[in-house]
Amino acid sequence: MMMMRKWLFLTVFGCAVVSAVGNSVSSLPAEDQANLLGPIGQTFALPVGGGLNVDAVTLGRAAHFYKEDKENGWLGAVSVELREDLDGNPETWDPGEVLARSEAVELLGQGSDVTANLAQPVRLRGGRVYALVVLDGRGRVATRRVGLSPAGARPGWCLFSDKKPAFEGRFDLAMRLEATADGDVSSLPAVDSANFEESCGQTFTMAQSMEVDAIEVGGAKLMGHQDDIDNKSVKLVLSEDADGDASTWGLGAEIAESTVKDLALGDGVVTRFEFPSGVRLRQGRVYVLSFANSGGGDVAVRVGLGEETSRLNGVLFDKGEPIYEDRFDLAMRLRGSSGARASMGTGSSTVRYQGLKLHLRRKR
Repeated sequence: MMMMRKWLFLTVFGCAVVSAVGNSVSSLPAEDQANLLGPIGQTFALPVGGGLNVDAVTLGRAAHFYKEDKENGWLGAVSVELREDLDGNPETWDPGEVLARSEAVELLGQGSDVTANLAQPVRLRGGRVYALVVLDGRGRVATRRVGLSPAGARPGWCLFSDKKPAFEGRFDLAMRLEATADGDVSSLPAVDSANFEESCGQTFTMAQSMEVDAIEVGGAKLMGHQDDIDNKSVKLVLSEDADGDASTWGLGAEIAESTVKDLALGDGVVTRFEFPSGVRLRQGRVYVLSFANSGGGDVAVRVGLGEETSRLNGVLFDKGEPIYEDRFDLAMRLRGSSGARASMGTGSSTVRYQGLKLHLRRKR
């Protein structure tokens, strides 16, 4: 019965084929919090055909546990490991070989999501069970306060505290596996940071078409004159490039604006800006990413910088001029799905479910 429940994900019109393409597997947003004892972990099963190339993990509302540290304003750090599950049973705690480890990320507070970038992307295969282990900033077993999401909608998931199932299976860890498609557009992680008074922007060229759901911006290091910079109520603006030349500054037609969000500061911190609906970016086109305040005007920002050897194929601008002799790009990453757009027809349709793309075929 366990195995049947584990793999019975969804059946519509008698047949369903499930796959995850350049998107994510998610239990966000966090709806509660709890203090858990180490080792803390979440097992999860990927559906058959639902393989992912994972390069980062987002934890919802993660925080340090100890009250005295919280009162002193230091919330510590967190890191994660992705492991195989030894027996393929998500309801037992027996993590196996380490597949990937993340960098340490500062915990910003009880209301903040944090994204930990993996040292190297890892391929998770469909039809298998994996374990995500939550550790401290030095990669050690630790007690942490984590975000929780109500269980029930994710077959094959189980949250563990001190090697035992937590909360009688009523909650899962609030998390998201960030998946990358081939031709991923990214300049993360941030290796430096800078203040911009106004009109900061980054051009980038699309190696392949992509439907973008969100853009992540790397956090600036906690140094310098950030007190003079307003990082609150920031949104991202995506525009076409006026002349199609990534080496010159020219804002064309605006394509989309993200939701407004605080731009977080801190080593290893990534702020995720969501778009109300998917934004289609086309292969070979040049686009411009810029910042604006909630009213659409220029805004001062302090942001992370990525190595120019990234895959953005563009230039970072300040007040319309290239800066740093093109040695750095804005630390950013596009999130979404690549390839052809979802199609609808009389015999089939494609929908999203728990961060996966589901291709549904009518039984004939």
